[in-house]
Amino acid sequence: MSRSRIFYIDLDSYSTKLKHKYPCWIRFCYTADMLAEYKITLSKPLNPRTVIFLLKKDKVLLGYKKTGFGKGYYVGIGGKVEDGETTEDAAIRELKEEVGIDAVSNNLTEMAILNFYFPEVKDESWNQEVHAYIVKEWKGEPLETEEIKPAWFDIKSLPIEEMWDDAQYWIPSILGGEKVYEEYLFDKNLKVIEHQKF
Repeated sequence: MSRSRIFYIDLDSYSTKLKHKYPCWIRFCYTADMLAEYKITLSKPLNPRTVIFLLKKDKVLLGYKKTGFGKGYYVGIGGKVEDGETTEDAAIRELKEEVGIDAVSNNLTEMAILNFYFPEVKDESWNQEVHAYIVKEWKGEPLETEEIKPAWFDIKSLPIEEMWDDAQYWIPSILGGEKVYEEYLFDKNLKVIEHQKF
């Protein structure tokens, strides 16, 4: 049975695909599960992605994204899973390419699987399944590259206002040792309008 909740609805920002499902004439409205309804419309599988967080005592490595998807945000290190790769293979490759760090699969601890949905992107190319890893042992020092400028942050003082909107909901949890399995629905302004566990 679909769960019912109260949501704040920005009528200008959620997908026109769904508007006929959720007629709202007031600031708050009682709706069905918008995320579940959007998922029914999908025609493509989610794109596999990885994200990795290096931990050093009470510090975590983030990268300021200089180009590409997420430009202007602080992010974990990571990216696409290429054909023939496992998510672990992709995580190791991305660490090397983006910040010059060498790691092995035995040092990767998977802490989250996250599904991200962007209804405003009509070709579904932004929708993704992200596998998030913690790494506590590696070789090398983080280096700035064309794509990423690495920076260490106290795990209790993350630059949340300069990160993707979803970061506030799950990154502190995995840095604290909690495993997370969640999915997120974003509006056209890249703000989370619904999230839930799966």
